[in-house]
Amino acid sequence: MQGVDNSDTGQLTEWLAACTRQISERDRYVASGFSAARDRLLQYSGGVCTFMATDPAKVSSIGIGDLALSGTTFRFFNLHSTTECRKVTDRKTDAGEVVFHWLTRGELDVEQNGQRIHVHAGQIFVVGSGGATTKHWRGDCELLIVLARKADLQRALMEDTGPGSHMQIDFNELAVIDIPTALALTQFIGTVISDMSQSMPVFKDESIARQAERTLNLLLLKSLRQDGALQADGRRSGPAPYYIRRVETYLRDHLKQAVTMDEMAEAAGVSVRTLYYGFKEFREASPMKYLKSIRLAEARNVLLTLDPTHARIGQIAAQCGYQSLSQFSRDYRTQFGESARDTLKRG
Repeated sequence: MQGVDNSDTGQLTEWLAACTRQISERDRYVASGFSAARDRLLQYSGGVCTFMATDPAKVSSIGIGDLALSGTTFRFFNLHSTTECRKVTDRKTDAGEVVFHWLTRGELDVEQNGQRIHVHAGQIFVVGSGGATTKHWRGDCELLIVLARKADLQRALMEDTGPGSHMQIDFNELAVIDIPTALALTQFIGTVISDMSQSMPVFKDESIARQAERTLNLLLLKSLRQDGALQADGRRSGPAPYYIRRVETYLRDHLKQAVTMDEMAEAAGVSVRTLYYGFKEFREASPMKYLKSIRLAEARNVLLTLDPTHARIGQIAAQCGYQSLSQFSRDYRTQFGESARDTLKRG
């Protein structure tokens, strides 16, 4: 799987799913009907996880299995169902784990602390804060879940940035990462799982397992950096997280339409609050102000390429998402210090 391109999301996801399904061949994997699985989930989670179904008779089977790499747990969960199901995990506020979920089949909605995100196959969602997390889905689903200890992640962060670093891991919101943006992490996890599912696994050796876990934690940190979950001196560091770049692409693809903050947040896979503060931090503007700026920039690019005798400024404004010509004219002058007509003449 070396050299997988970002466009090969499906291939990479299926490869990881095939590796993960090898857990189902181990002794610790159990598949059962609704009632037995519900009781097993409750016991498995130490009493913090409950499972419900609208029509339990339509739940064909639920499978759960796990394996461990030093202090990190890999858990496989699959569901065969034709009814709506819901799983609630009520973790302590000071939970010492960060939970990464690779969705390799199906789609689901996740809620926590008033935030709701939609996740589909080929994406990773991360739960790092305590409180009740609810997962809703209908139909078949497969999840690879990685439970990493926060203390180990913080230790790896200090090793990576130096003992004098003030950078901290901060989780206040659900986060969504596309699998191709965490390519090395996904490949490494698949390799570890595939090896540990064999009769003579290399990663069972204690010294190798410790080094592998350190590598895993560093790769997990890299994926968190991309999502902006690391903070230094109260400010986010590094390039803009992927959810901001995802929204930027979404806005350019919907430049002509009226776009709301809720629609942007849905496209980003984060809450409106996270989206707002992410744009303020990395783009120094609110999402709506940023949208206005790229609409005006697009209008200016068009004006500079048209024949002044045939161009209609109102039509250009409408193509860039403005319903009011007068509002467009005011915003354009404020942004560029000249009128749209002056720009057209210069072009």
